[in-house]
Amino acid sequence: MAPDELLKILTLSKDATAVYTGDDITINFANNAMLSFWSKGPEIIGMPLADAVPVFKGQPFIDMLKGVWQTGKTVQGTETPTELMINGEKQTRYFDFMYQAVKNEDGSTKCILHTATDVSKTVQSRADLATSQANARQLQMFAQESEHRYRAIIDQSPVAIIVFRGENLKIDAVNPFMLEVLGKKPEILGSYLHEVFPELLGQPAYEMLKQVYQTGVSQYGVEVEILLKRDGVDEKAISISLILCW
Repeated sequence: MAPDELLKILTLSKDATAVYTGDDITINFANNAMLSFWSKGPEIIGMPLADAVPVFKGQPFIDMLKGVWQTGKTVQGTETPTELMINGEKQTRYFDFMYQAVKNEDGSTKCILHTATDVSKTVQSRADLATSQANARQLQMFAQESEHRYRAIIDQSPVAIIVFRGENLKIDAVNPFMLEVLGKKPEILGSYLHEVFPELLGQPAYEMLKQVYQTGVSQYGVEVEILLKRDGVDEKAISISLILCW
């Protein structure tokens, strides 16, 4: 294949490609994909890279290319941050790239083949995922801390408290005062109210609890009579004041 034919193929390639020569890294060729990365036109062909793309000054790439020219050793990078001028603003993009020396028969460097792939979207997606995971961990820690405070408030409350979750009134929290009133032990946590106190079914207090869950409206009862069983024996009805909150 003739050199002109090869350059024509590289020009049409979607892979960003450039060819440099000399200690000053003169641009001998750059296809449209590479020119697009640089936000430049074909007029820069024949210019030293540092003059053609001034944003590279102060970045490591020119020195890398000079090293490849002098030593003939290939240099490559993965997800390498690169400052570029895009729409008149300096922005950071990430590239996988390779600077590969093409050598003469005597081992000296004939030219440098530069290929590059923009992987900015991949890097940004991974960064976004890491941020989302970090935020989720923080929320989880906050929820755990909030749950701990919530439990502590209930346990330390000077009044009898029991908390239910769900339509079937699963016992989610109960403090020592309420356990004493009910004559139960902490093992009732996680059980359903009707399992622990089947005798409550049909009693006004139980119906009030169901209604609060269904309507979301708090109810208040003063000296509500409740019949409980202890050790399987009916106990005299007790009267308590209730505040049932949604």
